[in-house]
Amino acid sequence: MDDRLRALERAARADPSDRVAGRALVQAFDQAGDEVGAWRARCRLARGGDEDAWRALTALPAGARAPGEAIERVFDGAYSAEADPRTVLLAGPTLEALDAATLAPRWSISGAQGHSLLVGPYVVHAPAEASEVVLRLARTGEEVARVAAPGPVTALHATLDRLIVTCEQGQESRSVIVDLGEVPGATLAVRVDRPPYQSTVAAGRGLRVVVKHESVAAVYEARGVDDDVVRWPTHQLRWISDSGLVADSGHDLTEISELDPSTSLCRWTYGSRSTPVAAALAGDVVVLALARSANDLSPGRMHLTALDRRDGAPRWECPELEFTLYLLCVSRNAVYLLGWEDREEAAHIECREVASGRKTWRVPVLTSPLVDPSWVPPLHAVDHGVVLVKGEGGLTRLLRLGAP
Repeated sequence: MDDRLRALERAARADPSDRVAGRALVQAFDQAGDEVGAWRARCRLARGGDEDAWRALTALPAGARAPGEAIERVFDGAYSAEADPRTVLLAGPTLEALDAATLAPRWSISGAQGHSLLVGPYVVHAPAEASEVVLRLARTGEEVARVAAPGPVTALHATLDRLIVTCEQGQESRSVIVDLGEVPGATLAVRVDRPPYQSTVAAGRGLRVVVKHESVAAVYEARGVDDDVVRWPTHQLRWISDSGLVADSGHDLTEISELDPSTSLCRWTYGSRSTPVAAALAGDVVVLALARSANDLSPGRMHLTALDRRDGAPRWECPELEFTLYLLCVSRNAVYLLGWEDREEAAHIECREVASGRKTWRVPVLTSPLVDPSWVPPLHAVDHGVVLVKGEGGLTRLLRLGAP
């Protein structure tokens, strides 16, 4: 780091509320090609309330306007997958980091993995049955830090430059808050959740969401990661990035609302006589997959609706899907749908424009029916493409569509 960067860093740290100094530091890191430094500086700005920094940190990958030539990779063993715009991460018998554009291997770590997570420029992973997590650089696999956990790790979550490592032992859950910014790997706090609280189930916008059981109902409680102060509770939650979408289903009408994550104030409410089965956030658009009933997901009985995130007003609608939808994921300008017209036929991925809902392409991707109808292959958006992850016969098969 040169003298100019050091001076800008001192100014930004001296007064975290000085957004001019913070933005100057981000720009300097970007110009120097320091991805890690720029990410940490943006996180500091976003925690201080800078919306531009938050949007940059949560930016979605670019969409694929054409399917391009399919790329396939096969791995021996069962793997779970994470992906961001540039990296596909597989955790299983080994830890595998792949380039998202080509599925070419970057690096791998031997040994079975229990959990893994992509966080900004980092990969965080927990070796199976070990009471620790390891922090590495996503591009190279270089180890940055090791963090001791109070028991075997049961979940990993992250929001901005805060990692949440959850360990459940008996009736007690401990969530360790780890710094990824100022001092990567440093433990900032330990949150202990005891019955009727269960554990951290989601994180976003500087909050962690804890599930609390009250008689027969579950309550989702959003708490500040740094201060553990309760911001709001709700009975039903669809947590998407920095957005809290709440679905309240009555006898004849489902009301879908968006809560402000920091205040719990209702931004808008959208009423529907259909049942929401999936939701995704694409910039200023909320995409909902709805069915006429939760038990009827057949072709012609499901539809898509896109709502303006600012006020909940409908943007566009696909009134009747010609197939059974099982998954949707989004990029900046594309909505990807995974579905079957018939469970005995090949599945396909369909791509639609976020702005209009117009179908741009459709490609068959699975040539055989699913053995287990309750399990659906994960779908991940990456830059200019989408990656399907399917386990079959002791193998994990990756299929990438879209132009690299």
